[in-house]
Amino acid sequence: MIEALGITSRPSKYWTDLRTKLVDTEGFSELSDKIGKLKMPSEDGKLRGTEAVNIETLLRILQSVPSPKLEPLKQWLAKVGFERVQEQKDPAEALERLIKTYLNQGRTPQWIRERIDGIMTRKELTDERRERGITTSGEYAKLTRMLQICSIGLGPKEHRELKGLEEHHSLRDHSTEMELILTRLGERSTIEIARANEANGYDQNRNAAEEGGDIAKTARLKIEKLTRKPVASKINFLPKGPDAIPDLMSLADPLSGHATKQ
Repeated sequence: MIEALGITSRPSKYWTDLRTKLVDTEGFSELSDKIGKLKMPSEDGKLRGTEAVNIETLLRILQSVPSPKLEPLKQWLAKVGFERVQEQKDPAEALERLIKTYLNQGRTPQWIRERIDGIMTRKELTDERRERGITTSGEYAKLTRMLQICSIGLGPKEHRELKGLEEHHSLRDHSTEMELILTRLGERSTIEIARANEANGYDQNRNAAEEGGDIAKTARLKIEKLTRKPVASKINFLPKGPDAIPDLMSLADPLSGHATKQ
């Protein structure tokens, strides 16, 4: 990144000095814990251990680089920080900003309504499962895959491949309105069935997911029969062209700010 900014002819030394400054002068004592080494192709074509960080740490590091090229980024970070403070005072501002973002991306009001309702249902399902004894990411992933196969006809990985999405893209941000509706039907049905049967633990929650998924599957099969095409669609909302705005919505949950792939 330092080399890409073009602010020095010796990017490696610059980074070494900057790293020392961040720890010793600016108090970023946890920086070392946030840096890992990944093997990446070097100029000679060989894979060499290269220091890497996640996006959050990268943004923090770049704030300490004194370059005019980074001023727009620093202003954007300040703006985002201010917006988050405002959202703490009035959470409705986060929702309004989300709606505006989707409208600017060309989504229809009907799609936006389904997407927002889906976000809330997904969160409710997550909380419900946590309270009912689903504690590991592996169990959660199995239940999610089972439910989506019933609702859409494909698991999350296969659905993402069909749409040509990368791992960092939010699958639901690139789903059609019908895909969103059936996904929410399966999740809402699962919630109600789990509550009615007081499901507890993986096996009982799996049964609730199977039954809730069957409801969505019945609806999906009927729709596919009448429309003569699968619900799972190749349609995505990826930006088109070299000047398109990057798909930053996929980097975090629009309402919570937490990373997500769904």
